[in-house]
Parts: sequence; structure tokens; C-alpha cells
Amino acid sequence: WTVLLLVCLWWLGGGNAFLALAFVAFIPVSVELWYRNVHLVLAVLIVLGLRRHSVFFAVATAIKVTPVLGLAYLAARGRYRDALVAGLLGGGMLLASFLISHRAWEQFADVIAGSAGTVGASLIPVPFPVRAAFGLVLALAAGRLRPRLGEPLLVVAIVIANPTLWVTALSMLIAIVPLVRWPASGARPSAPTPIPCVSP
Repeated sequence: WTVLLLVCLWWLGGGNAFLALAFVAFIPVSVELWYRNVHLVLAVLIVLGLRRHSVFFAVATAIKVTPVLGLAYLAARGRYRDALVAGLLGGGMLLASFLISHRAWEQFADVIAGSAGTVGASLIPVPFPVRAAFGLVLALAAGRLRPRLGEPLLVVAIVIANPTLWVTALSMLIAIVPLVRWPASGARPSAPTPIPCVSP
């Protein structure tokens, strides 16, 4: 699992080993590597959801619920088809997982219901429903901004709305780096096209 997380760092750094090492200097990332959690994987899926295809939001939501805010972001941007495709896929995955193990979902619902009025393991002493609602507002607001501002704000919204806002959840913030570095068109930056010289 540690190897997978390191690959995630390498990918988020655009294949730049030095940038990947710089990510490790960010304390939430180093703690994430120590505890071997899923937040770096979620960071990759969020970037892919914005840069490649919305279905990656469905996959991320299946791992941890708050990336569903990506669908709200897409809808706010008027990308209704992308939001619908991701929503249908996510709903199908949810139904399949419930049919496979409904007891696990019952236990999950009990945990959420039991911690709804508490702060749980969060760094910020605010109950999860309040943070989730605030995250939704941020995601909708992000969808109304130009992508260079809205996409980083969406990442912040997903982090804030995380059910357990412990230090490892903050490692998802490094998803902002590739979103800022890579063009919103979906392609990574390429070498600039040389300007031809025109003789007078």
C-alpha cells in the first residue's frame, strides 16, 4: 500500500521526483504515509475527475463519501451530463455494494448517526453535518467561478466535509498543485510552440 501511495505522489507531482519529495515535507502527507490511509488515492481521483472524466468522482465517493461534492460542482458549472453519468455510476456501485454486504452499510449508517452531533476525530470542533453543509455551499460556489479558482476551492470543500477531518485528510489539499499546473482542458502542459520568424 505504501508503494501505491508513493506512486500517487509521483503522479500528482507530474512525474517530478523532486516535487513528490516536496509533498512529503507537507506534514499531513508524511502522516498519511505513516498511517497508510486513502487520502492520496482520493487526491488522484479528484484530479482525474476534473481533468479526465467525471466517473472518477463516483469511484472516489465509493471510497469516502465527500467526493460526491464533485457532482454538485459539475452541476453548478452546467455540466449536467457529466454529473448525471457519475451519479448513475455511483448509484449503481452503491446498490451493488449494498446487495453484496448490506450489514456493512447498516453499521456505517449507525456510525454516522451516532457521531452526527459530535466532532469525532476532527481537528475543527464542528459536527460533521455542519461541515458537510458548508462543504456543499463551497462546492456550489466553486462551480460558479472560473476553473483556476473554482477547482482549488472544490478540493478545500471536499476536505472540510470529510467525515473524519483528522490531519491525514489535509493531505488531499495537494490535489490543488496539479490542478493549478495542468491546463483545465485536460492536457498536461507541453513545450511552447516556437514562433516562426517572418522575413521583412
